[in-house]
Amino acid sequence: MTRNIVLIPYRNRKKHLEYFLKHSAPKLKAELDNFELLVIEQSADNKLFNRGKLLNVGFDYCNDDEQEIYFWHHYVDHKPLKKILKIYNTKIKPNTIISIKEPHNRSLGTIIKFSAKEFKKINGFRNTFWGWGIEDRDLYHRAKFYNINIERKQCNKNNFKILGHKHNGNQMNKKKSFYTEKIFNSNNKEFKKKYINYSGLNNLKYKIIEEIEINEYCKKIIVEI
Repeated sequence: MTRNIVLIPYRNRKKHLEYFLKHSAPKLKAELDNFELLVIEQSADNKLFNRGKLLNVGFDYCNDDEQEIYFWHHYVDHKPLKKILKIYNTKIKPNTIISIKEPHNRSLGTIIKFSAKEFKKINGFRNTFWGWGIEDRDLYHRAKFYNINIERKQCNKNNFKILGHKHNGNQMNKKKSFYTEKIFNSNNKEFKKKYINYSGLNNLKYKIIEEIEINEYCKKIIVEI
């Protein structure tokens, strides 16, 4: 049995989540066999939001090496419109990640689809991007380093209802962006491999605070990261 799991990293976006659960989740369920939705909520603390680490947690929580699973990373404020729902069912070729919607062509962010094998191969996201941004660019470079194909569907904003939310780019992550680009633009393959292995799925740590069954196919976990 193939499972289709959408992962949504979440914090303080109640209206957007309610809208997604009411309008988007049922449409995705109708389109995808054995559909599941997991919301990974960062616990209330003084830490900045960490999208990449939350998605690592969601993957670790759901993955089962004995099953065939397709995962999606998905923004909570993006509702896919009917005309592009079929794209979610696109079959993945071996060694490929499907990009359904991106801010630019050096990113694996907004909505992507992948199998567990590829995500494990690139060691998931780096766990250290606190605040908004850059984790999607880092993931792109990880995929390119391991020669994973990126199949872009080039879906523009007209294919989604975007509820809208302003994000303030974190200065620390902007600085890390320059560092990340410098590393992956270098010719030192061993250094790049060490950088990838330094932080990701291989040393992920988190604590589950609460597990909440939303309905028969949607679940939320609150985690301390």
